[in-house]
Amino acid sequence: FKLGADIDLNIFPYNSGTGWQPIGSGDTYFTGSFDGAGYTISNLLINRPEGNYTGLFGSTGINAKLLNVKLENATVNGGRLSGCLVGYNEGSLGNCNASGDISGSSYTGGLIGSNWGNITTCCSTGNVSGSAYNTGGLAGYNYGSISNSYASGSVSSDSYNTGGLAGYNYGSISNSYASGSVSSNSYDTGGLVGENDGSISNSYASGSVSGDSDTGGLVGYNGKSISNCYYDKEKSGQRDTGKGIPKTTLEMQNQSTYVGWDFVSIWSITAGAYPVILTQAGEQLPVISAYSFLGVSGQVAIDQNNRYITVELPRGTSTENLVAVFTLSDGASASVNDIAQISGVTANDFRYPLNYKVVDANGKAAAWNVTVSILAEGTGSADDPYIIKTAGELDCVRNHLESCFKLGADIDLGLGYYGRGSGWLPVGSTDTPFNGVFDGGGYIIRNLFIYRPQDNYTGLFGCLGSKAIIKNVNLEDVMVYGGDYTGALAGDNHGIINTSCVTGSVHGDYWTGGLAGANSRGSISNCYSNAGVIGMQNVGGLAGINRGSIMYCYNSGHVSGEYDGGLVGSDGWSSNNGTIRNSYYDEETAGVCVSVSSQARTTAQMKQEATYLGWDFDSIWSIAANQYPRLKNVSGNDTGFNDYIIINTADELNAVRENLNGYYRLGADIDLGAAPYNTDGGWLPIGDNEHPFTGVLDGTGYSIANLCIDRPDGQYSGLFGVVSSSASLANIKLINVSIDAGEYTGGLAGNNRGLISNSGIGGTIKGSNDYTGGLVAVNDGIINNSFNNAVITGFYYCGGLAGENHGSINNSFSNASIDGSYYCGGLAGRNYGSIDYCYSTGLVSGVSSYAGGLVGTNNEVINYSYYDKETSGRNDTGKGEAKTTVEMKQQSTYVGWDFNTIWLIDEGNAYPVFGSFSNAAPQAQAIWIKGIAAPGQVLNGIYSYYDAEGDREGNSSFQWYRETPGDDSRRAAIAGATGRTYTLGDDDAGQNIYFEVIPAAVDGTINGNAVSTDIYIPKLPIQVDQILWLQGDAGTTISEANQLTGWQDQSLCGNDAFDTGSDAWPQVVGNGLNGHAVIRFDGWQNRIVLPALAESLPQATTIMVLKNDSCDDRALLSPFNMSNDTDGSICFMRQGMMYVGGKSDYNLAVPTSSFNDGFNILIITADASEHKNMQVYLNETLQTTLFYDAGIYENEWSIAGSNSSDYDHCFKGDIAEVMVYKGIISEARITDIVAYLKNKYALNLDQLP
Repeated sequence: FKLGADIDLNIFPYNSGTGWQPIGSGDTYFTGSFDGAGYTISNLLINRPEGNYTGLFGSTGINAKLLNVKLENATVNGGRLSGCLVGYNEGSLGNCNASGDISGSSYTGGLIGSNWGNITTCCSTGNVSGSAYNTGGLAGYNYGSISNSYASGSVSSDSYNTGGLAGYNYGSISNSYASGSVSSNSYDTGGLVGENDGSISNSYASGSVSGDSDTGGLVGYNGKSISNCYYDKEKSGQRDTGKGIPKTTLEMQNQSTYVGWDFVSIWSITAGAYPVILTQAGEQLPVISAYSFLGVSGQVAIDQNNRYITVELPRGTSTENLVAVFTLSDGASASVNDIAQISGVTANDFRYPLNYKVVDANGKAAAWNVTVSILAEGTGSADDPYIIKTAGELDCVRNHLESCFKLGADIDLGLGYYGRGSGWLPVGSTDTPFNGVFDGGGYIIRNLFIYRPQDNYTGLFGCLGSKAIIKNVNLEDVMVYGGDYTGALAGDNHGIINTSCVTGSVHGDYWTGGLAGANSRGSISNCYSNAGVIGMQNVGGLAGINRGSIMYCYNSGHVSGEYDGGLVGSDGWSSNNGTIRNSYYDEETAGVCVSVSSQARTTAQMKQEATYLGWDFDSIWSIAANQYPRLKNVSGNDTGFNDYIIINTADELNAVRENLNGYYRLGADIDLGAAPYNTDGGWLPIGDNEHPFTGVLDGTGYSIANLCIDRPDGQYSGLFGVVSSSASLANIKLINVSIDAGEYTGGLAGNNRGLISNSGIGGTIKGSNDYTGGLVAVNDGIINNSFNNAVITGFYYCGGLAGENHGSINNSFSNASIDGSYYCGGLAGRNYGSIDYCYSTGLVSGVSSYAGGLVGTNNEVINYSYYDKETSGRNDTGKGEAKTTVEMKQQSTYVGWDFNTIWLIDEGNAYPVFGSFSNAAPQAQAIWIKGIAAPGQVLNGIYSYYDAEGDREGNSSFQWYRETPGDDSRRAAIAGATGRTYTLGDDDAGQNIYFEVIPAAVDGTINGNAVSTDIYIPKLPIQVDQILWLQGDAGTTISEANQLTGWQDQSLCGNDAFDTGSDAWPQVVGNGLNGHAVIRFDGWQNRIVLPALAESLPQATTIMVLKNDSCDDRALLSPFNMSNDTDGSICFMRQGMMYVGGKSDYNLAVPTSSFNDGFNILIITADASEHKNMQVYLNETLQTTLFYDAGIYENEWSIAGSNSSDYDHCFKGDIAEVMVYKGIISEARITDIVAYLKNKYALNLDQLP
C-alpha cells in the first residue's frame, strides 16, 4: 500500500468510542508493505485500555515494511503492547515518525510497543506514560535493532524499566538519542534506556531523570555493552559512571566530546546545541542523484545514505582528465578544492578519490566522495583472473558476479568511506548471488566494517551461489552488524568456501555465524573463526545454521545467543540436515557447551595437533606450541604469536600502554614499589573503555610486586583498566598490592572481557564506590584456574574474585575477607553468568539479604561450587553449597572436580590448591631463529618456556653452533656464542647456524632437554668486484612527504643515487615487501639518477629485486648505460612482452607472463667486449641470450627511465634492491645471490607460472 494524499482520521467513526481498530492482532500479523510517501495521517484516536496490540498497526510480521509514515497529533490509550504506529513489530521500519500522547500498561512506546525487527531513521516526539513495566519514548521493549533514531517527548511510568528511548533493550541501539524527561516510581530508570542487556553505541541522552534504585543519566541498569555513549550530568541530575560517560551541558554541545562519531554521514551539530541526526526534518543534505563521465561508459553505483559514488571504467581509460556529468539537488552547487564544478564541462584527475562539496540553496553542505577504479590486470577468466589491489577494485567485484578474482595486495577497508556510515555493501544478493571465484592469494583484508542491522544477507559477500568458490581469504578485525543471515565472509553460502579465516566481531539477528550466517547446501572446509559472535537465534561460531557440509574447521571465538553452538547454531525446531566431520570448537572460549555434530574441546586440547583427527598438517595447517592451528597459505596468521616482547623492568611494563595490541612475556620479577609508580596516585591502569588492552601478557611464573594505586576518584582501576574480548592474561602473580580507587576496582583489571588464566593476587584492595573485586571488578569474559588472597573493602557489588560476573568463572577460589554493603560474596558480589568448580573461605560482611558465602545474589548458574559456612559467617542456600571447615578439607566434598590435573588437596589439613602430584621438567617449545640471514646481521633465538607446574624459568643455557651443510659430523660450538643473540660473521656464509636452548626452572625439576633449530646463511653477495648496492631499507633519505631524495650506495664505492627535482622523487613504502621498505615509481615522472663511473665497464652484471606493475608502452628500466640515454635498458611493452636492448633497437623478447605476480629477481649480464652478448636470468633461471653490445660507460644514468624529461619512458612498479658487479659473475655466484635474496625477502619463487 502507498498513500496518495494526507488523511485526517478526525471523522466518524474513527473519532468516537474506541476509535481506530488496529490493523493486525496477536493472531494475525500485517506482513505486507505500507509506504506513507511523505503524506500525513493526523488525529489518530485509539481508546482501548483493556486491549492489547494497540497502534495504527496492532502487529507487523517479519516480512512487513513500513516506510515514510508520518503520524500527527495522535491519541493512543491502550493496554499491553501499545505504540502510536505499531503495538508489536517483527518487520522493518524506516523514516517513520509520530507525535501525540501515548499511554498503556506494559510494553508501551512512543512509536512501537515491542520491537523485534529493525527500526532506522525514525522518531517520536509525543509524551508516553506506562502503568506497568517496559516503557520507552520510542519503544517500550527492543529485542531487534534501533539506529539513527530519536525520541524527544517526556516518559513516565509506575513500574520498572523506563527509558527515554527504550524501556528495556536486549538488542542493539546505535546512533540514537533521547532528549525528553524520564521519571519512574520504580527501579531501572535511564535517560536513554531503563535496563540494557544488549548493545548501545554512539548514542546520548540529555533529559532529566528521576527514579528509585538503579537510576542513570543514560542507562538505569547495564548488563551488557555500552560504547561511546554520553549523557548530560547537569540536565539529568545524575552522576553515575560505567553506564555512559557523564558530561556538562557545554561539553555535550561540543563536537569534540563525541569520540569516534560520524559527523559526515550520520550526525550534525551546531554551536550551542546538542547533536541531531542528519535525516531529521530540516536536516536533509544536498545530494548527487545522477553521475557519469562525458564520452566514457562505466558502471556507476550511488550510495545516498553514505554519500559516496563508485565508478568502474573500461580498461585502457585514462583517469587523469575526466569530465563528470552530474545532477544535483535543486538549487545546489558543487566544488572540488574550492574550484566550482560545472556538469559536463569541468575536468578532474580521478587517479585518486575525489571529494565534492555540495551546497544547497540554504547553505547546507555535504561531502560526497567519488572513487574511480579500473580492473587493469587480468581478464576475469579462470586462467587469468582479475587482480585486486585496492578497495575500489574490490568494490568492482559486484559488477562481475561470475568472473574470477585474485587479491594482489593487502586491502584495508577501514579507511575512507568504507569505514564509516553503513560501511561495506555486501557483494551479491539472493536474486543475483556471486557465482565466480575469489582467491585471497594469501593477502589480508583488514577492518571490514558493515553497519546494516536492518539488512539481511550481510557479509563481505551477501549471498554465494552454487557455482561460487571462495578460497585463501583472511579477514582480520572485522566489525559486522547485520540482520538475518549475517557472517563476516558470507551471509548465505550455497557454494564452496575453503582455507579461509576471520577475526573480529559479528553481530546479527537470526542465523548468524563467524564465517557464514548460513551454510545452505554449500561446503566449508579447512576454515576457522576467532571472531566473537552475537545474535538472537541460531548463532554459531563458524555458521549460524548448516544444511551443507563442514569439514576440518574450528572455532575459538565467543558465541552468544539463543539456540547457539560453539561451531554451528541449532535451528531450534528441526535437524540441520547437514554433515559435520572432524571439526571442533573451544568450549572454554566459546562460552557454550553444545554444537550440532561437532566436538567440544578444552583450550589446552585445541592447542594440540593430536586433537585434529585427519587434518593435513603437511600442506594446509600448521600448529605451534600452545597455539591454535593456523592456515599455511594465508598470510598474517602467525604474526605476533611467537614473537613476544620480553619485559624485564617496571618501565618496560609501563610501556605496554604504548602498544595495546602487543604480545608480552615477563622475563623477570617486576617491582613497582619505586618512583614514579608509587607516588602521585601510583600506577596508571593500562587501557580504558575507549582504548582497551587487546594483546597478550604472559607472566611465565614471574611476579609483579608492590602494585600501588591511590586514585579514590578513579574508574576502572587495576594493573589493567579494561581488557578487551580478544586479550589474554595468563600466569600473572600480583604480590602485596595496595589499591585505593573508585568505581570498578580490581587487582588485575577493572573490567575483563577477555581470558584470564592461572593468575593470582595478594594484598589489600579498597573501592570507594560500586564494583570491587579481588581479581576484577566486573567480569564479562572468562576466568580460569585463578585465585585471590587480597583483603577486599568496598560498597555495592564486592567479591573475592569479581565484584560482578557476567561471564564464566571456572576452577578458581578466594580466601579473602569481604567488607561491603549490598551484593557481597566470597567469590562474586552478583552473578549473571556461570560459576563452576569454585570455592571461597573468607569472612563476608554486608547486608544479610544481599550477601552470601560464595555469591551475594545469583541470577544465573552455579555448579559444583562451595563455601566455608564457618569462616565466612554465612549459611545461605541457592548461591553455592555451604560446608563446614572439616568438609571443605575433604576431597569427597568436591563432586566432579579434577584432582588429577588441576587440583591438589592435603586431606584433613588444607583447602584445595592448584598443582599436581608429580613435577615435570621444563620445556622449550616453538623454538625458531629470527633475523636476516646475512653476515653482519643479528640473529635472535626465540622460544616459548613451559613448565607444567608453573615453576618460573631460571638460568636456561644457550649455545650457537656452525655446521657445513650435508656434514652434521662437523657441527661445532661457536666460541663465546652463549646468549640468545648472535651476530653473523663472514665465516658463517654458506653454513648452517644452530640455536640450542636447555630450559631450566627455579624450582621443582630443574633442567629440561636440549632443543635446537637451524637456519642456512647464504654466501655473501658483496665481493670486491661489487660497485653498487642499493637497498630499499638502508641508506635512504626521505622527505616529509615520504619521498626518496637520496639513496646511499651500500657497497661503499660511493656511487650514491640522487634526485633530479621534486617532480622526479619516487615514494618510499615502509612495508612493501614482507617487512622491508621498497621504492615505488609511478611510471610517469619518478626516476633516480646514478653518477658517472670513474671507468667504463665493458662487462657487468646487474641484479634487481622488483615488481612490475605496468605493461604500458615503453616503460623503461635501465640496468646498464651506454652513450645514448637508454641503450642497455629493459622496456615493458603493452603487448605483454619484456624487451631488452637500446631505445630504438629492442631485440630480445621475454613474455611478462614468465614473471611471478609479485616480486621477482631479475639478473642481466652484459658483455660489450669481443663476445658482445647479454643474458637474462629470471629468478635464477636463464631465459635467453642476446647478441648485443651493452655495458656501463662514463656518464650518468637513470635507474627507472631516461635521463631526459621524456616522461613516457619511466618504469612503474617497486624496486627493493639493486646490485651491480664488475664483470660477468658465474652461475654458481648467481645461485648464492638468489638464495640470499630469497631468504632476506621471504620470496617464494620455487613455482613459476
